[in-house]
Amino acid sequence: MSANVSYREILLDHFRRRKSRNSSYSLRAYARDIGLTPSHLSSILLEQYGLSEKKAFDVASKLKLNKYERDYFLDLVNRDHARSPAVRLHASKRLQARAQKPKSIPLSENELNFYDSWFYAAVWQKLAAHQEAALSPKEIAVDLGIDIKDVQQALKFLEANARVSREAGRFKIQKAHFFTSSPIPAKSIRAFHKQILNLASQRLEQLNQSERKNLSVILSVDAERIEEARAFLQETYDEFMRRFQDQNSVNSVCALTLAFFRIDGRTRA
Repeated sequence: MSANVSYREILLDHFRRRKSRNSSYSLRAYARDIGLTPSHLSSILLEQYGLSEKKAFDVASKLKLNKYERDYFLDLVNRDHARSPAVRLHASKRLQARAQKPKSIPLSENELNFYDSWFYAAVWQKLAAHQEAALSPKEIAVDLGIDIKDVQQALKFLEANARVSREAGRFKIQKAHFFTSSPIPAKSIRAFHKQILNLASQRLEQLNQSERKNLSVILSVDAERIEEARAFLQETYDEFMRRFQDQNSVNSVCALTLAFFRIDGRTRA
């Protein structure tokens, strides 16, 4: 989560999602649904007025934000509008701490099937890597080396969830700035991992050695240190994401997969 985001962008993001499901949905209706008057909402979005912490909590409840999202929203409000300098300072520190965490794909409660197909993420990241340029489905398909039907399927899903916008048959990413902490079904995660491992197998044959990095080894490890090894790999992954996934300067789409598992002893069916 970025510390430079405004809570107003979150309000607008939720409005766009609702309008994507109902084209006649208006800001007046949105104001009613989140417990604000139309004039108050308009003044907030125009940066003429702000929100109190109490009113922000009420709005977060109306938006049905989970605890993680709600705390983030409240910190953004308190950073900008809290009367107490100490409250503003502590809110800013918490936002900075969140900003140090690796970026993830933003998902709403209705978007958990994002993991159904790996190319959903690939198309999303391709648009993220070219935020200044609207891309056509054909351009995306050619660059990613996938069927245009897969691109169209991904774009349909992303557009339905207000993650991309259409401009004369071309697409641009819609920014989102908060992530759900809702658990993703284990079955979906396993299916996604299998797809990425299959993709890695394909690229092993298709790419030159200079265009990829593969590291594999069979090794002996103290069983009592396996959990420590898993934790170390998680830290390595987090550091990799912090160092290389800078959304302000990306221009290519890559895949990273890490696998560490025991091959002796009992294996679950």
